Amino acid sequence: MPTQNARVNAGHRFGCDTTSSTQRQQNDEQTLVIRNYDASEIHTIHVQVHDTGGKCVLERTLQVNPSRAVTMNMCCDAATYTITAQIETGSVDMTECRIGTSMDKTALIETGNGSVRVADGLV
Repeated sequence: MPTQNARVNAGHRFGCDTTSSTQRQQNDEQTLVIRNYDASEIHTIHVQVHDTGGKCVLERTLQVNPSRAVTMNMCCDAATYTITAQIETGSVDMTECRIGTSMDKTALIETGNGSVRVADGLV
């Protein structure tokens, strides 16, 4: 699977991996946030999202620059999903996350110091 370079827009608004502005408006809050806490290392993060039936609904590989965070629109229905993240060191984490239209229903992936963590919600 190709690697996507995540980006941060001017004005400190986080970049998004979807291209359709209509799609962004419809799913703006159903997102996955990926943070790289390392100050000098770019991390490649492979993300898989599975629904409750075990079907993979999203699979992406992203590069996140040092000390940056990016958002990725999930483009899926509000529900509970199992999110798995792996970085190039081999560190893997998996958590069930509620995805919806509020910050507590946003998945968070954090990487730093050679490890990765998936969390349910930003608050």
